[in-house]
Amino acid sequence: VPIPIITTTMFSANENILLRQHKRRIIQYVESTIPESALDLGTTVMVMQVSCQSPGCVPLETCVTVVFPRPPSKKKKKLKRPNSGATNVTNNNPNIEETPAENEKDEIPSFPEPLLPNLPESQTGGSFKTRILKPLSEVTMDDVLDSLPPSFEGGRRTWESVCMKARDVIFAQIGQIMGNGEGDEVASE
Repeated sequence: VPIPIITTTMFSANENILLRQHKRRIIQYVESTIPESALDLGTTVMVMQVSCQSPGCVPLETCVTVVFPRPPSKKKKKLKRPNSGATNVTNNNPNIEETPAENEKDEIPSFPEPLLPNLPESQTGGSFKTRILKPLSEVTMDDVLDSLPPSFEGGRRTWESVCMKARDVIFAQIGQIMGNGEGDEVASE
């Protein structure tokens, strides 16, 4: 499988203004699918346009990343006693140490429930990434909803929808190579 070559392109000032406007629009689309409570906790949406020159790549695509906040640590701070021998010192202050809360051993902190249902990244402070195979300027709300799973409000990306889209792409490519069957001659090698 060839590795795509991704490059960054320089834009003029006017193009940068337009790109920023498109980014803001897409960020608003994505944020409208996230519960307000998750946004209030610090969930962040990032959007960028990337280009690819590898054969078979879409020349410009839109990448969306939703970064979920890290849950608060379950560690509590306590005053260190002179001979306690603690090794976990915080803020370069030798008199304060962090100790795990009771019954907690190397547990990854997590929210009691995921910020978005059935999306584990939203429970532990991870990020969710998706691509839209169009430039920023052409992305619509429908494209955003098609790229997000049902965990996001209105999200329509399921395994079934991905497979159907892949099927349609393959059939379209076969149609381009072989013709559409309406009197076209079969392409020969």
